[in-house]
Amino acid sequence: MLKFAAAAIRALRDANLNVPEDVSVIGFDDIQLAAYHTPRLTTIRQPLRDMGETAARILLQRLHGFRFAIIR
Repeated sequence: MLKFAAAAIRALRDANLNVPEDVSVIGFDDIQLAAYHTPRLTTIRQPLRDMGETAARILLQRLHGFRFAIIR
């Protein structure tokens, strides 16, 4: 979602705010392209596979009322 971060930085600059001196912008998708953006963008890596497995497990538990393990 670098385009959202870039748009936020552009809007902040249009409002006469400096990034990162006045406002910090942090991305959440940890894409490598963020390292080449000026100013450099801090990003957070999220464990998407683990989050998806957890969501599926919770859904199936609620639908079927039992516990099980996902085997990789």
